[in-house]
Amino acid sequence: LCNQQIDRIFLLNDTRVAEALNRSYPRRLPFAPIVDPIPAVSSFTPMTNSLAKKRGDRYTFLLIGSMAPRKGCLLVLKAMQKLTSHELTQIRLRIVGKFGIEWSVHRSEVLVAIKQLQSKCSQADIELEDRHIDFFEMGVELMATDCVLLPYVGFYGSSGVLGHACRTGKPIIACKEGLIGELVRNLDVGLTVDPRDVEAFCRCLRIAQRGDLPFDKKAASRYAMEADYKKFSETLIADWDE
Repeated sequence: LCNQQIDRIFLLNDTRVAEALNRSYPRRLPFAPIVDPIPAVSSFTPMTNSLAKKRGDRYTFLLIGSMAPRKGCLLVLKAMQKLTSHELTQIRLRIVGKFGIEWSVHRSEVLVAIKQLQSKCSQADIELEDRHIDFFEMGVELMATDCVLLPYVGFYGSSGVLGHACRTGKPIIACKEGLIGELVRNLDVGLTVDPRDVEAFCRCLRIAQRGDLPFDKKAASRYAMEADYKKFSETLIADWDE
């Protein structure tokens, strides 16, 4: 910021922090919030309908994206261990994303936790796809799911998955701490929880399976419109022209 050529720094989704930082630079006001953009995807209706029909018999939870340990995959499985065998037969868990080479130990722990759940209930439906997915496939997965999981630990920034979930109209169970939790509460598009509290996390899963998660459709739609990738680009270009 000593460089006077830098007159704008955008912060993804964080209006409150932008305002706080600007108090230190009252003459320049260099910080500005901008909504985390949702990339464009082409129509995915045919594939989505096929996927939805395949999974229509169970309530589907989705954990999607890069599978770093902080994304909370193990915590999801621990919370599911608290469900009864009957409850496990009513739901499906989709884990879709790449486990990096550096997370091989974490991947092994996840596989062990999945086996433990299936030992408890042979009909437990847990689908793990360890691979990179593009935005098209992400859209397909989201359209075919019932609830998006964002149980991140020690993660205080934004998440593009939030925008995708709002665009597809899917409720969220997210971490209580950090910006993601704050946005989910402010938008009223799901529940927040400390995912390390296994009992509390399990209660959220039960609320979701009953269909009782809060979800403000208007707020979600409004957020998705603000996160349009064209609007994001236009904001940057307009600021540059100024």
